[in-house]
Amino acid sequence: MPNITDREKSPMRSLERALHLLAILQEAGCSMRLTELGHASQLSKPTVLRMLLVLEKYGFAEKRQGRLRSRSPRRDRM
Repeated sequence: MPNITDREKSPMRSLERALHLLAILQEAGCSMRLTELGHASQLSKPTVLRMLLVLEKYGFAEKRQGRLRSRSPRRDRM
């Protein structure tokens, strides 16, 4: 996984951040709270929430009982 400095200097910073969130969720192997994901990614909670809303919209993440996890995207949403 790229380091935080490289991620933040990237011309594709938003994409890098979103992929980093997915990588963190996959490595965790279980669901995480928004605060935990913010700490692990070194992103603010509002930033994490905005990105996860888009990832959830496209089927890459899901929220259940206040916890977040990655998932395989559904083809009908792509």
